[in-house]
Amino acid sequence: MKKYTFDAKNGLWYEQCGEYQLPCLTAPNSKMIGRWGQHHRRYLRQHKYGTYTALLLTGRLDDYLADIDRQAEEIFARLVEQLAENDGINEELKADNQMEWVRRMNAIFEQAREIVCTELKDAVGISFNVLEKMGKNEFVSMESLHKICLTLKCDVGDIMEFVDEGVSKQS
Repeated sequence: MKKYTFDAKNGLWYEQCGEYQLPCLTAPNSKMIGRWGQHHRRYLRQHKYGTYTALLLTGRLDDYLADIDRQAEEIFARLVEQLAENDGINEELKADNQMEWVRRMNAIFEQAREIVCTELKDAVGISFNVLEKMGKNEFVSMESLHKICLTLKCDVGDIMEFVDEGVSKQS
């Protein structure tokens, strides 16, 4: 008996394994996904499991995450480039004093992150303390959460989750 057979009805190859014929399935070519795509994958898996599963089962997850990653990298790179240009950080500084260039570029990366937080704060109309509390998993008022959700056009479940610390999880 042949080890591999082709089924013309569904277009799949099958491999004979003992008494069973198993389909020869391979994953589609996956794309390289950077940090932004990985963050978004983690978010989808934890908070939007239905969307994550649908993308995964249709084979579109890697393309989707690669696209998200590409867009985020472009935005972040543009922001860092603009900030570096405004601060006078250039290739001359890199050639003359590498340690100073690294120090100033690290400050630029941190500044870019702060700009994103500040824009969110200003767009929502909340204080920076609220964002800091959210980053530390501290209590935040429902009014602040409501403002954030209206600005981001999402629901509360997208930006927070309820964890009952009084109940222990059993495995």
